[in-house]
Amino acid sequence: MRLTRLSRSSPDDVPAEHIATLIETAATARTSTTAVFRSGFGQRFDQDESGVEDFVRHLGSVRRAQDGAEHLHAGPDILHRLSTKEQEETGKVWRWEGPACPFHAGERAEMAAALRLGVAVPSSATVKTVEGEQLHRYTFRVEAPRDHEDAIIARMYDHQRHHETTRVLLEVWLAGDGGLRRTRERAKVHQQVKEYTLLGWTTDYWDFGVTAEITVPAPDQILGAPDGPGASTS
Repeated sequence: MRLTRLSRSSPDDVPAEHIATLIETAATARTSTTAVFRSGFGQRFDQDESGVEDFVRHLGSVRRAQDGAEHLHAGPDILHRLSTKEQEETGKVWRWEGPACPFHAGERAEMAAALRLGVAVPSSATVKTVEGEQLHRYTFRVEAPRDHEDAIIARMYDHQRHHETTRVLLEVWLAGDGGLRRTRERAKVHQQVKEYTLLGWTTDYWDFGVTAEITVPAPDQILGAPDGPGASTS
């Protein structure tokens, strides 16, 4: 594996504009997230979930590995699929869990803007053969500055503060023909110790363009639906 260190003085070595366009125009992808928690007793544990996301419609369907729980991100809302027994008892299929991140719909635009405007700072690049295919991996440190003149970057600053994180590490894998193979985002969270504290998470996206047949449930299928969650995405 060949490793080349990159610096801000050599932006031409990094196809940031190309990567921004690929991220910005990706319609769907498979996704997996590992969130790391710490209990009040200091014990660390992971929570894993995987699924598929529709970036255009702002929909995501994921299943948690530990217990099989299924969640649906439908626009501004998060829904939890009820068990068969709960569905029989309530006549509903989903339960409203609460509002999703208010910045979720703009995440892809934020990352694309960060790449184009140099807010995503390249730190390294590697070339490695994986399963017979040569992949180029680019790593960026993404830290949105306060009061940036670009509105999207200013929103990214608010977004990072919303999750109590100040920096995201972005990794991008490109094929030899420039095609997007995978992206990975790593974030650390700065929080006070609570009963359960979220320390950070890692999210991978791959298989871009995969079919994502996600159906938004009708309001009458949702238990505790305030004004019909997901209505804005249907």
